[in-house]
Amino acid sequence: IGPNWVTLTVTDVNGDTDQCNAWVTVADNIPPSPVCLHPTVFLQPDGTYGLQNSQVLDFANTTDNCNFYVSNISPSVVDCGDFNQTVPVLVTVSDGSNSVQCIANVKVQKGDALPSAWDHDDIGGATGDAGFDPCDEKYFVESNGITHPLSDKIHMAWTYRYGDFDIIAEVTSITAGGLAGIIARESLAGGSKKVALRTQLANFVHRDIRYTTDGYQVSQQLFRPQHNWLRLKRIGNLFLGYTSMDGNASTFTFFTTVNIDACLYVGLFAEGPIDNTTSVACFENVSVSGSGCGELELVDLNNNNRTTDEIRHGQDFNVFPNPASTDIN
Repeated sequence: IGPNWVTLTVTDVNGDTDQCNAWVTVADNIPPSPVCLHPTVFLQPDGTYGLQNSQVLDFANTTDNCNFYVSNISPSVVDCGDFNQTVPVLVTVSDGSNSVQCIANVKVQKGDALPSAWDHDDIGGATGDAGFDPCDEKYFVESNGITHPLSDKIHMAWTYRYGDFDIIAEVTSITAGGLAGIIARESLAGGSKKVALRTQLANFVHRDIRYTTDGYQVSQQLFRPQHNWLRLKRIGNLFLGYTSMDGNASTFTFFTTVNIDACLYVGLFAEGPIDNTTSVACFENVSVSGSGCGELELVDLNNNNRTTDEIRHGQDFNVFPNPASTDIN
């Protein structure tokens, strides 16, 4: 396509030849024949979804006499304002000389994936699930187990936190008479060391501590009517608990010292009222401060990275510079 320098050779019946040259311009006047798709997409935890070319154009059934490509998608991103709507997306297909458009009707729904750096697990033989509403910013945790003195049986949505942290959450609903709350634990094993606050959305808040691995859970029932906001703060190995009716005026609930790892699983949990009865808890206004364990690295003299998870499990390492000018944990 475009100007081409052409040499024309002419030969007569006697074998005599001659040549001339000319510019020949080749034009493509045939546009692509696009076929748009009509997908359903699910909003990500940040409340948006970026459309991909392959989601809005049927490449297998779109045709052209030359190569074609998607040159524009408008809009290219949908968000919570588009939830439960069908958004007409204008897809522009080009072949370098021609452009043509078709409409992809995109149905927008909510996804339920947890935000970045969050995960969820069954603990102690419970069966459950966890999710996140990206538009209402609500967490959901479901579980069918109940904690016993020597082992938890819960489902937990967690993020890994190093050192000091502060977690706050409002428990807004629990089905089937279950319990829900916030927790920090050393591992995902049922008998892990832990500190937790939980509520049944009644008159009492429960404080639970397991000081030793596979040891007995030490619990205390505290009279806190309508205190559905829970807060757990760590400073070193000191843990402080607070409750609140509105998230503003907090009531100090307890403090305790637990000899526990620097990196802990911190998050939200639910449990049923009895075994094999499923409860679903809803959490709002969730915030977690502190450093993620994966954000910290130490570098040895041979430039080999050691993650904090490797270090806390006993791998040797060297610190550089040595001596250091600031504290290193």
